[in-house]
Amino acid sequence: MLATVIGCEEDKVIYDVDNGQSFAGFQSTANPLVFNPVADTENRYTVAVSTRSSMDRQVVVSVDESSTLGTSFYNIDNTTVTIPAGEFSADVIITTPASDVFPASGSVLNLNLETVEGSELSTFNPLTQEIGFTVECPTVDLASIPGTYAFTVDEFGFVLNSEFEIVEGPGENEFTMVNLSGHPNPDAGGEMNYDVVFSINPSTGSITVPKQEAWHYDTFGGDPDYGVGSVEGSGRALTCISQITLNLTHTVEAGSFGTYRLQFVKN
Repeated sequence: MLATVIGCEEDKVIYDVDNGQSFAGFQSTANPLVFNPVADTENRYTVAVSTRSSMDRQVVVSVDESSTLGTSFYNIDNTTVTIPAGEFSADVIITTPASDVFPASGSVLNLNLETVEGSELSTFNPLTQEIGFTVECPTVDLASIPGTYAFTVDEFGFVLNSEFEIVEGPGENEFTMVNLSGHPNPDAGGEMNYDVVFSINPSTGSITVPKQEAWHYDTFGGDPDYGVGSVEGSGRALTCISQITLNLTHTVEAGSFGTYRLQFVKN
């Protein structure tokens, strides 16, 4: 039910769930939309009122034009929902589809509360929900991580391999991408030893890549002589579709080239 707010004595409002003034708003700050790669997912956003009614009440919502989430990534089952007689709330259901293609980072869906039959829109509760998103597999299967992977996205353009191996270790929940970039190491006689280690949170699938050497500018001709390149960053492992995405910041001694997405799937 909506929060009760009492002002100064002369403006005091008494809330009576049966006979008082009725206010409406979204019940709380919005949880992000969940994208499950292997199943359609229902996401619920609650509109609440401060009073009961003996009649059903219609709630109307709309998608604000400031939304940046593409319409192919969600479906609102109904923009008009009903608060049943005697009840205090109704849910707007937004369904996200099963897919291995996800929205651009930072995309949001802005959902407006337009009208609630028989109620005033509250100034104490949110009337617009800014809804972000997250991608989650039902479970995180670390045992499925080791294997051969093929690149699908290399925004920085630094990998020479078409595929590479991931092996378990060296530590708990850690994995090693063997010679990720395919670059020879001129500081080690041309040995292919630019292995990159990352860790996975076994509960969420989130990935952490600590800063480490990963490639060498000599591979690109060495002009200018930037030398060894390092990577660090974060990402996610979607083990239900055998996909790993990393957002890696590439740096050399002279500075940073920026952060770029690297994505690969298990063969």
